[in-house]
Amino acid sequence: MKMRRALLIFSILLSAIHPALAIGEDEAKPIQVLFVGNSLTYVGNLPAVLQHIAAANHRTIETDMIVRGGATLTERVDDGSVERALQAKHYDYLILQERGGDALGAFGEVSQKQVHSALQALSRIATTHKVKAISLGGYQPSQRMTSVLLEAERAIAAQAAIEYVDVQTSFMAGKNQHPNAEWLYADKGHPGHDLILLEAVLIFQHLFGLLPETNALVVNAPMYKPNSSFTSPAPTSLHTLTPDMAMSHHYSQQQLAAIVRIAQTQVE
Repeated sequence: MKMRRALLIFSILLSAIHPALAIGEDEAKPIQVLFVGNSLTYVGNLPAVLQHIAAANHRTIETDMIVRGGATLTERVDDGSVERALQAKHYDYLILQERGGDALGAFGEVSQKQVHSALQALSRIATTHKVKAISLGGYQPSQRMTSVLLEAERAIAAQAAIEYVDVQTSFMAGKNQHPNAEWLYADKGHPGHDLILLEAVLIFQHLFGLLPETNALVVNAPMYKPNSSFTSPAPTSLHTLTPDMAMSHHYSQQQLAAIVRIAQTQVE
């Protein structure tokens, strides 16, 4: 009896010092992440790359997607799909990626204004469901566009009161340091495998406050292409596999080490 009482007191004291060490708490509970975006999100399977990086670093992330090629966040607000997904399942993070160029007005002034209102609406939905929303930045291949893009994306995220992951700064640093890396897909518009890895590392760093270990990584998941098709959200998107789709991708230790060094420049 005295031993049980002593253990109980020790447990209470320990949990007061470090709540994550409280006896009975499930430390292995997966972190649930919902990605909402378009082909910039699914080409090369960014959610799966993040999952595998987390697993290689003794953390468990489970991901779902609501995606369609060319989709905007405004469409996701209008069809109510994000709201339904958050009602159907608890997520810890909602990662939002807008259509490329929308923040800069590439599709016109109306679309540019819709970026602001959509992100604010999704921020409110996330808050209602106690989910942390994160705006994943885009990228432009030109250095002269960097300051304009960053200013626009930061302002949009600030107005929506959500966190922001800057991709452009590391992307440009990576292109300068490793010009022959696979930064872009064959069409020169969608992300290539190295840019996808960089985005996953930046998200991992944002979620956990540290950079991943630099070991070789095999991502055992479909490597979606720009023309890959997905079902309508019910409540999330499901993919359609095709015979020509690669079902895994290997990142070497050298690739991961280079990407981590690039991401580290944002910390220093």
